Amino acid sequence: MEYTGRMYCDGNGNLLASEGEHADEPIAYDPERDAFVFIGPGEPSHNERHHKQFADMVGTQDVDPDLPGYAGTADDPVEGAEHHFGVLPDDPHYEEGAVSPLSGKLTNTRLKQLPDKVAASTGGHTHQHKVGA
Repeated sequence: MEYTGRMYCDGNGNLLASEGEHADEPIAYDPERDAFVFIGPGEPSHNERHHKQFADMVGTQDVDPDLPGYAGTADDPVEGAEHHFGVLPDDPHYEEGAVSPLSGKLTNTRLKQLPDKVAASTGGHTHQHKVGA
């Protein structure tokens, strides 16, 4: 079944429908049909189908002090320059208890603007999708 509408990424390699009867269900771009389609259980995610290169994220020192973090090397990590998977309390975007306006999930992140406001003028890693175009 094809999907036409807004979509979002969940941060785990899944592209999800964000509106309609099947909101929050996984979708992927099908180049043979030139359309976004819903994917079923066991089928590869959008990213699994289309990524050519990817980066494995290294665990961070804020989660486990024995991990190397993202800066430096495993033998000489740069403490305080880690890659963090969440927004930290000293970040201007941090807001305790804030939820994503797209998914409704707890993120502790307050967006300064909604992504939909810039979506019409900014492309993503997939084709820019315009409803009714």
